[in-house]
Amino acid sequence: MKKLRNDIVFGSRSILEAINNGKEIDKVLIKKGQSNELTDELIDSLKQFRIPTQYVPIEKLNSITTKNHQGCIAFISPITYFKLEEIVMKAFEEGRDPFCLCLTK
Repeated sequence: MKKLRNDIVFGSRSILEAINNGKEIDKVLIKKGQSNELTDELIDSLKQFRIPTQYVPIEKLNSITTKNHQGCIAFISPITYFKLEEIVMKAFEEGRDPFCLCLTK
């Protein structure tokens, strides 16, 4: 997996690998008009996992890195997000009250 910084992965195959390894991805930038088999596979995965995607001019990608980004860059989230339904279900399973009411004046 090609990495520029801890929070960026670039290249179609590297981004697919990050998705398949369960990395939490904030957003993926893809070069406008880019279309090939690997990019199409990446776009399908992004849709499947509901990962936000932005189509941008090549200049935007080049301003982030001059490395061989292959027309796509992913931003890895520094934190893991959970769905509210998962948190509530886990709390009930553990016998805890998932709701807290805080009153302030």
